[in-house]
Amino acid sequence: MSVKIIDGGAGMGTAPLLVEDLLNGLPQIFLVRVADRLGGEPELTRLVMREALRLLTLLSIGCSGPGAAISTSLDEAWHSLILETSVYHAICSRLPGGQFIHHTAIGDFVTGLDHEADGTAEGVRSTAEAKNASEVVLDVLSAYVGVFGPFEEAIVPFWAGIPDLMKVFSLDLPTLNERLAQIHAAGFEAHSADDLVHVRQSLRR
Repeated sequence: MSVKIIDGGAGMGTAPLLVEDLLNGLPQIFLVRVADRLGGEPELTRLVMREALRLLTLLSIGCSGPGAAISTSLDEAWHSLILETSVYHAICSRLPGGQFIHHTAIGDFVTGLDHEADGTAEGVRSTAEAKNASEVVLDVLSAYVGVFGPFEEAIVPFWAGIPDLMKVFSLDLPTLNERLAQIHAAGFEAHSADDLVHVRQSLRR
């Protein structure tokens, strides 16, 4: 697994515009139903739906996950889209990958970036799981910054991996955005425990 390099090629420079077009094309009655389901105001509903479409864009171009990168509310927005089968099918066909995107569970965040094995079989297994979870989170979040720009305060609640990483590494949001952009630009590949040391250093420096 690796953190993907997405450089705006193959039409990806238009991804933000595509997402806005898809968002504006959602039926108003659908947005009303989503607002009722999520218990949010129309403006907040539109924001979380935009982030759901951004997530689908990232998944369509090969990002792993979403793992624990997203929040329950963003996952619920994804669910809401899936329930509108014809709308969801049309959205998937217009995304860069052009393929139907199946839903995957978001899981729990276990940061392998600070996880150390204790030498036991269970410890080794736990470390491997933590490493995989961390790779997925970094894959999605760094690709987001590469395609859509830095995370803004208003959308942080939808991306659970952001506050988790801010807490683990004692980073403010602007600094974390910088670190994610650097990881994305470098195309960092996390294939071993030693590589995760490199990630730790990238986030902490």
